[in-house]
Amino acid sequence: MTKKEVYEYFNEMMLLKDKEKAWSFDELDFTTLTEDEQTELYIQLFNETWHKNHENIALNFQVIRNPLATDILYQVAMKYDIEEFECKPLSRKCTWALADIGTEKSKEYLEKLAICGDNVVEGFAQKRLDHWENELNRKGQRIRHKGNYDVFIRLENYKESLKNIPQTGQQIIGNEFVHSQSFVTKSETYVVLYQAYKKSIADFSVENQILGGQEFSYNRMSWIKPNFLWMMFRCGWATKENQERVLALWITKKDFIEILNEATFTSYNPKYFSSEEEWKKELAIKKVRLQWDPDHHPKGNTLNRRAIQLGLKGEVLEKFGKNHIKYIMDITDFVKEQKHHLDNNNLDKLLVPIERIIEVDNQQLANKIGIQTSN
Repeated sequence: MTKKEVYEYFNEMMLLKDKEKAWSFDELDFTTLTEDEQTELYIQLFNETWHKNHENIALNFQVIRNPLATDILYQVAMKYDIEEFECKPLSRKCTWALADIGTEKSKEYLEKLAICGDNVVEGFAQKRLDHWENELNRKGQRIRHKGNYDVFIRLENYKESLKNIPQTGQQIIGNEFVHSQSFVTKSETYVVLYQAYKKSIADFSVENQILGGQEFSYNRMSWIKPNFLWMMFRCGWATKENQERVLALWITKKDFIEILNEATFTSYNPKYFSSEEEWKKELAIKKVRLQWDPDHHPKGNTLNRRAIQLGLKGEVLEKFGKNHIKYIMDITDFVKEQKHHLDNNNLDKLLVPIERIIEVDNQQLANKIGIQTSN
């Protein structure tokens, strides 16, 4: 359905208080709506008492994990004018949804529900609080692929992300996770890398799940970045010419380490080579270039922390583009939504992929590529 048709259906349902439409609302095609728009519609419907679809809506909030639903979930969990069984399944689903949204605000609401005076609701909320740390991997809003629901990137508020990454040094900051969903045969640790391309290359790559297209050349060097905000600085939040589409590229950490093993610095640095001749010799045989560049604030200001980017060429690039990549996701719409928050100077709403230090267990390799805990 088009966005217009979804809203027309919704408005008619609300005007007529049509219970049948409320039940079938979940079956609509929401792919034309952003997650914020979909969540806003569910919030309006969730606040109405003329239908009995509240449990399904609470489950939708738990799946979407959009922080916009936080207030209404708390309010409905405390309501007494919505009919419930003694076991209060609706309140239970509200507490689960609050827990899976996973923000500090949703946690505060759970703490209030844990002392609300209703023994049943208190039990639900306390259980979610008791398991808060163990359930961190399921919390938060996500970027989802429209065609494969199992593929997603977890998000967090930008300001909260600052608490979890170093502010100085040279360390690989990125999105690393263990995944065991349907498109892989076993549990595997993955790393998400980012690149921005023109429309023709992005369309081909997303459709075919390999890098390519008539305008993509495996004879040139291609630079990949594990740091989302560095990519945003480089592509101007998907506004620079020939960088209008931002792709997230999933590869295994094993393959990422393989690429790091093939890397050498783009310029001579006596910290890492005994002589310039030694560097030139390695430069001649290595197919991956490595740079530590200043990381950037969302608005573009240079930070003390440095971010890594890797330039791939030759057989390494071809192996990466055709074999290493397990999944390609177009995240351009998400990038544009976040740029809107940035343009409105609203960093409180800015979301970024959850990124932490990606550890390189091989200390010799870590030293060789210049990983430093401080400048």
